[in-house]
Amino acid sequence: MPLIEAVLLSGQAVLTSRMILSCRRSLARPLIVIATERTGTNYLCELLGYHPQIAARYEIFSNMGVMMWDEEVETLCKAQNWSFVDRSHPDLIKRFKKRPRRILKLIGRRLPSEKKICSFKVFHDHLPPRQLARLIKDYEVIFVTRRVIDTYVSFVKAMETEEWLRLDTTQIKPALRIDDFIDWYRSRHQYYKGCADRYTRTHHKTVTLLKYEEFTDRSDLENLKSACQKITAATGIDLYIPSQEFELKTWKQDSSQLVVDKVSNWQEFEAQLKERGLLEIAFDYFLGPTESLYSAGRI
Repeated sequence: MPLIEAVLLSGQAVLTSRMILSCRRSLARPLIVIATERTGTNYLCELLGYHPQIAARYEIFSNMGVMMWDEEVETLCKAQNWSFVDRSHPDLIKRFKKRPRRILKLIGRRLPSEKKICSFKVFHDHLPPRQLARLIKDYEVIFVTRRVIDTYVSFVKAMETEEWLRLDTTQIKPALRIDDFIDWYRSRHQYYKGCADRYTRTHHKTVTLLKYEEFTDRSDLENLKSACQKITAATGIDLYIPSQEFELKTWKQDSSQLVVDKVSNWQEFEAQLKERGLLEIAFDYFLGPTESLYSAGRI
């Protein structure tokens, strides 16, 4: 007797293949977090990881390595008959980048049934354009954005110190250079805009933006609630909202509130921004209303 037609003797019920398929649990839906460095995404991933219905992953397709637990990466490798050395091995990175949709399916199959969403972040240099375009077409996306100048200053500090996590950079005050800023902004702007345009064309709806302040300025619980609201808007999935307060270990690396206090040559740099007509862009968010200034040829 075929297994799919097994008879339950107690009730004489017959399970057909269609019934069995209908009983299979649905996999957690991938959610792409489009962002750039220094927009608070490490904290966001830690925040989402606290939610019982979200499997939060970090940079699965990073050039530096597969940012997941060793045990999970090793399990994925075994499923593909790949040898596992470590998460930063060049061959492993290439394999993950080559078949991102396959990797996401394998991750989803191994998640607990209560997980509804599997989030992961993608920066501008993580995936080839064709692979990224397919992911944006197939999955939901949320865009994490921060004020351009704050993002850039944080980026410069991280580059100078070579420390990207858990370092108090308040007393570090780098000198900014206008040409470096323009080169940095151009690549990030093109990435955000290209992803947003593709998402709008393929999903026929506007993008969902999650601004830095919306998930960093309050308690961890309130920040999580805010992030969940935006994720529900992007995916249509209603998420349980925890009510118990909690405290994560991640903290803001720069306690300065004003950009003038974060760098050593703000007056000079501000004058250069004004001269180039870029001051509005610098104080706006990625995908903000000043995108038209960029399109008008100011950079």
